Amino acid sequence: MSATNGSTTTPSSPTAKVKHGDSVKVYILGKEYRVNCNAGEAESLLSAAQYLDSQMRNIQQTGKIFGVDRCAIMAALNISAELLALKKATAGGSASNEVNLFIDRIQAKLDSVVAATSLT
Repeated sequence: MSATNGSTTTPSSPTAKVKHGDSVKVYILGKEYRVNCNAGEAESLLSAAQYLDSQMRNIQQTGKIFGVDRCAIMAALNISAELLALKKATAGGSASNEVNLFIDRIQAKLDSVVAATSLT
């Protein structure tokens, strides 16, 4: 994906689904960006743009961060932290270990029920 910065506009929604060839036009904080993407990536790109726009707006509303650049950096850090937490949780983290233990307990119970019914 690659982005080109367009003019500042105020669309009817933060991210507009206007497609032009191999690019998608998105709006983040009211500014238009055209982002090239492969076929089938447009919806994912639009979702990502909407999420980024909402994160940046939330940061701006706190009144603690001034400037779009600083706001973008804070949003990137927050989103990166979320991603790393999800990766940790799904790559051998406690959530996947608990699921595996639960499956093992169910398998053991099924094995004992099968063994008990085959004896009768």
